[in-house]
Amino acid sequence: MTPLLQFSLTFITLIVLAIILYSRLGRYERYLKDLEGISELNERLRELCDGLQSLGTRRIEAQVGDLQVVLMEIRDLLARPQEVPIEVPGLTSGVSRETSLPQLILGRLTQLGYERISIVSDLEGADLSSAVRVVVEASRAGMPVKGSVVVRGMEILEIDLKSSYTTFP
Repeated sequence: MTPLLQFSLTFITLIVLAIILYSRLGRYERYLKDLEGISELNERLRELCDGLQSLGTRRIEAQVGDLQVVLMEIRDLLARPQEVPIEVPGLTSGVSRETSLPQLILGRLTQLGYERISIVSDLEGADLSSAVRVVVEASRAGMPVKGSVVVRGMEILEIDLKSSYTTFP
């Protein structure tokens, strides 16, 4: 190998290495610029966290904790089996003092074969010592009926129910 050829190959190798090094330095600079963006993002996240703390999230966290305790108590109450007395209107033989006026009316009309019974009258403050006329709506054999039931004390005095088609003018 001649010294001129050896020199030219070395020179070309140095130029190729310089080009490769230059391109890699360019990529490294772009990478560093991306890192600057990440550090800016970290700084913005810190500011956001500080802003959230200044909003008073501690108070909200405490309220959520209180709600969680209340919900757990409700869940425990619902999980506990409770005995509820089931009363079927019309199946009791006698009328006790604890029977309410709507239960009395519903029970008697059920015994007579009426279905879907609804009490239209307002029974708040009704004086049971005198006769009270209670307006009711029901159905019997699929036909709607309307009328009234007269009650005094806890005793039904009169039941006056008529089919709706007979009451139409």
